Amino acid sequence: MTELHYFSRRRWTKLFEEAGWTIAEYGTNGLAYSGFGLLGASMGLPLRSRLSRWAGSSCHVFVLRQTVRAT
Repeated sequence: MTELHYFSRRRWTKLFEEAGWTIAEYGTNGLAYSGFGLLGASMGLPLRSRLSRWAGSSCHVFVLRQTVRAT
């Protein structure tokens, strides 16, 4: 459960904004990952792509820009 919180989109967004970054674009990698013991190497990219539609993508992809601050 801790991992779900620490690597959530909401937490990353907050950390980036607090550090002075603006999120210009957001997306995912469109793939679901699994532990090696759970289908491991036998789960190819097409299956991982289909699984991500149901279980969610494993990675967030952020395009960041530095926030311009007035001086």
